[in-house]
Amino acid sequence: MHKKIYRSSFGLALGLALGISALADELKPAAAPAEVQVSGGGHGLREGALHTGLDLGEGLGAVGFHTPFDHDIAIASLHLDRVLSPLVARGTWYSGHWEWLNEVFGGTQYYPMSRYVCGVMMGLRYDVATGTRWVPFAEAGVGLTATDIGGPDLSGNFQFNDQAGFGFYYFFRDDLAVTVHYRWLHLSNGGLIPPNHGINTQTLLGGLTWFF
Repeated sequence: MHKKIYRSSFGLALGLALGISALADELKPAAAPAEVQVSGGGHGLREGALHTGLDLGEGLGAVGFHTPFDHDIAIASLHLDRVLSPLVARGTWYSGHWEWLNEVFGGTQYYPMSRYVCGVMMGLRYDVATGTRWVPFAEAGVGLTATDIGGPDLSGNFQFNDQAGFGFYYFFRDDLAVTVHYRWLHLSNGGLIPPNHGINTQTLLGGLTWFF
């Protein structure tokens, strides 16, 4: 049942994102997309540029780091981010820029039992300007989480979240990209209330990102 609900939610969210993108095209000036990129796709983004979008994904539980049980989740993330720097390390293979990440996420643990998960995360991402439509990145962030997952791995509803991973943008338009990224997601209360084994998931996320 949860798979049907997840697929339906994915289709609805993707349709909504495409609809918002189409509406934005009608409302904004025609010259705006060219101003987002420094010099065409993959050569870097304008400092101060913003981007927003919706990512959907699934996290498979990972045993380890004091966590004795798997916790599988379905998750959605809404983000509004800002390009912090001009193009740095020019002339090197890792030339790119820094971004400031701001996310709100929510989802459901569907194994071993149904539980809610929601929270916020702030972090940094480094994009590599490859000169092509493919723009890889690495990212990391921390934030706060509310969940009723509970024992034996967590105590209380308040948790911290730590996230780190990598991924890529694929620009099929100067101001619109598909985003795919892998993240290691860790939840724990930092030892405030025992037990605090924490939970870990290996999360794969994908969605659309609109730049402006």
